[in-house]
Amino acid sequence: MKYEVFTTGLRACLCEGSKKFITILLAITCIQAYTQTYLSKDFEDDSLNSGGWTTQVVVGTDDWTTFLFSGSYFGKVSNWDGAANNASETWLISPPVDLTTATSPILTFTTAFNFSGPALEVFVSTNYNGSGAPSTALWDTLNPALSTGSWTWVGSGNLDLSAYLTDSVFIAYKYTGSNADGSTWEVDDIIIDETGTTGAPSVTVYDIQYTTAPTPNSPHNGQVVITKGIVTAYSTYAHPTDPSKDYRGYFMQDGDSAWSGIWVLDTVNFNSVAAGDSVLIRGKVNEFFGYTRIEEVDSFAMLSTGNPEPATLVLSTLDANDEKYEGVLVEVLNATCDSVLGFGEWKVDDGSGDVTIDDLMYGFQTPVVGGQYNVAGCMFYSFSKRQLLPRKPSDVDFASGISEARKSDFLIYPNPSKGIFELRIKNEELRIENVEVYNALGELVLKSQVSNLNAQIDLSANPKGAYLLRVKSGERTFSRRVVVE
Repeated sequence: MKYEVFTTGLRACLCEGSKKFITILLAITCIQAYTQTYLSKDFEDDSLNSGGWTTQVVVGTDDWTTFLFSGSYFGKVSNWDGAANNASETWLISPPVDLTTATSPILTFTTAFNFSGPALEVFVSTNYNGSGAPSTALWDTLNPALSTGSWTWVGSGNLDLSAYLTDSVFIAYKYTGSNADGSTWEVDDIIIDETGTTGAPSVTVYDIQYTTAPTPNSPHNGQVVITKGIVTAYSTYAHPTDPSKDYRGYFMQDGDSAWSGIWVLDTVNFNSVAAGDSVLIRGKVNEFFGYTRIEEVDSFAMLSTGNPEPATLVLSTLDANDEKYEGVLVEVLNATCDSVLGFGEWKVDDGSGDVTIDDLMYGFQTPVVGGQYNVAGCMFYSFSKRQLLPRKPSDVDFASGISEARKSDFLIYPNPSKGIFELRIKNEELRIENVEVYNALGELVLKSQVSNLNAQIDLSANPKGAYLLRVKSGERTFSRRVVVE
């Protein structure tokens, strides 16, 4: 199959004639303006205070913090110090929210709690000054649905804020505990927008995907749900005549384990997301010819951008075909290409059993039968087979059969560094011949030809972040991740 590669803006694209247009996912850092979202907080940046949020400790020393569980961050507070409960009162308070252009703003969030103690209280104020004691302001009590305990996450329901259409609206979460008792409360996915979440349960991606049934259908199949995740990839391909082959949408994960990923068919927002975006959506779970996906998305909120992607799971080629990894970001290593199937498909096998590679998001143009590859991407299911979908050039690495032990012949230091990296090959039978460096977008930022045991790479003029370094020595290729601080 012949492809032409070209670039437009920050996206690299593939064309097959004029019929097939695929946009390669690049981890573009972008901020989209969603005019009906006035406030969002999902804690995925592991920060309480980002976005202007504050805490006020009124009684005791216990304060709100962030907490990570199953790959997802949220806000958490407790008065238990490991030995006893302590008298506590602490507030988590939003930045001022401008609702002067709103029509019917709605506050939603989710909570979970455990252990006996007073309930979490939620307030709204229009005269808090943004700092200092909450007692200096007037606070109206809101009445959300709250968690029923046992760490069960519950959606708040829609809290109408249409009575507060001013330019300085504050939302506050008040926690109290005593020396005798105190619950542990958790809060997440705080949003003020015009849509709300009426009529749908809040569930995790794991809840949607996990099943032990012989027929691996989602337990939420056919239901409208609310869920969130970190975007790992997106596709813009839609067949010109066959609606069943409309693949405009994105992969998202809530965690970095089995059952944590899902494909979202979203023909409205597919081109407004990038890897690392945290999104909250409402849509219908559907088993589409054996593949669990979310479709009919009628509510979409961008919670935050630029978050780290979930960790890539390294699997055998056989295990990558397991149901529990559909939608998950995975990688297979030292897998031999045993056949090129055409139409952008090829198979690799690390000795455990093969997996099919497909070009929905990135088409690696020259797979060589007998060559060994490291391939990363999202697991998909189409035409009755599992498929691993690379997202960008750096997802496909020609391994050349080099074992990890042989890779010890290749040194790079210091790493991380301020941008200057020293390369050295200890095996005198080898020579550094070609060096390529790719940024997080998959773009080639440096290419150098040398013929020596040593080389110096200067990335000091490039932005801070992670880069993929490829060094060619004869028929062998070494790859390393380097970080510019």
